[in-house]
Amino acid sequence: MRNSHELSIIKARIYMYITWAFAILIIFLFMFPIYYVFSMAFKTPLDATSYPPSFVFKPTLNNFAELFNSNNFLKYFLNSLFISSTCVVLSILLGTPFAYAISRSKANWASTAMLVVLILRVIPPVSILIPFYGVFSKLHLNDTYFGVILLYLTFTFPLCVWLLKGAFDDLPDSVEEAAFVDGCNIFQAFFHISVPIVSEALAAAAVLIFVNSWNEYLYALIVTRARTKTVPVIINSFMRFDETEYGLIAAAAVVISTPVIIFAILVRKYLTSGMTAGAVKE
Repeated sequence: MRNSHELSIIKARIYMYITWAFAILIIFLFMFPIYYVFSMAFKTPLDATSYPPSFVFKPTLNNFAELFNSNNFLKYFLNSLFISSTCVVLSILLGTPFAYAISRSKANWASTAMLVVLILRVIPPVSILIPFYGVFSKLHLNDTYFGVILLYLTFTFPLCVWLLKGAFDDLPDSVEEAAFVDGCNIFQAFFHISVPIVSEALAAAAVLIFVNSWNEYLYALIVTRARTKTVPVIINSFMRFDETEYGLIAAAAVVISTPVIIFAILVRKYLTSGMTAGAVKE
């Protein structure tokens, strides 16, 4: 009995060690590209292009200095920040009441509206890019902030509605009925009861909308020019026929990742639970 008990303990420890080793390997595989790009941002052009890659080097900030002193990078960074933040605000302001109305309505239009939202979510962006470009050209909306934001709303608004509709579905009707008994109307119940309860889903939606808007490349490449160009597009200028500036690309990647990381950290306590809103039905 004793030998059998000791053997089971040894097997459990071996299984634990294998599990930890596998987990560490997975983390390494995911984190190594991030480390590699981050380290390249502090390398000289010679170290950045050396083969085999140099992991021991003298760090430099020249890439960041060159990045902000050329190519109007700061202007395009602020463009991305303004456009992405505006998309978050407009998507939340428009999508929250729309998702609530769909969730609470028993009419046929609600299912039709969700079908339209689903279609907008799954339709390939490239399939509507040319029609949008033609319409925007006739309306003189190309290279305008209004045009870019309007185009981005075609995928951020459905994303917001899709996430929040599930959160409102999980909210029991009895909570709002109690507010009605206390004298609240539908608007007061919505703003003071329902919205605060689904704040975690709102935070998750805000992060995902910001990330999707911030990383968007295809639409920005077609409809933006010198005035409204965003940072994902400007990175393309660092890849030329005769030379690829790896240090500048890596430095730009570090700078571009910073706002998303900060935003995610600020709402991290809401993000995990908000992502699963509407996923489980009782």
